[in-house]
Amino acid sequence: MRVVWQRKKAAESNSHFRLTAVLEMDGENRQSPAISKLGSIEERFLETRIRCTREFHQGLFWKVVDRRLDALGLQQSQRATLEQEITRTVPRPGDEWALWGVTCIPRFDPH
Repeated sequence: MRVVWQRKKAAESNSHFRLTAVLEMDGENRQSPAISKLGSIEERFLETRIRCTREFHQGLFWKVVDRRLDALGLQQSQRATLEQEITRTVPRPGDEWALWGVTCIPRFDPH
């Protein structure tokens, strides 16, 4: 199994794109069918300099991914490998991401 990223325009915008992590089977067939869509996130939430917003949306993405990986019942080593692949594109935020609505005062990262 491997993670493949699909990039499409976000439905509500002409200028924003959405990345979707899709789990596919490895094999000789390059047209291998998707097993599961694991989660999606708009690219702007990977690139924004507003730290709380970035972490919050990445946290929402990972909540969905974790739930879908749980449902697949993978071996721990398989899951760890997939999580590592996904983390290269969408970092997993710290535990404080869910407190965004309560504690966030937008902080901008320096250049």
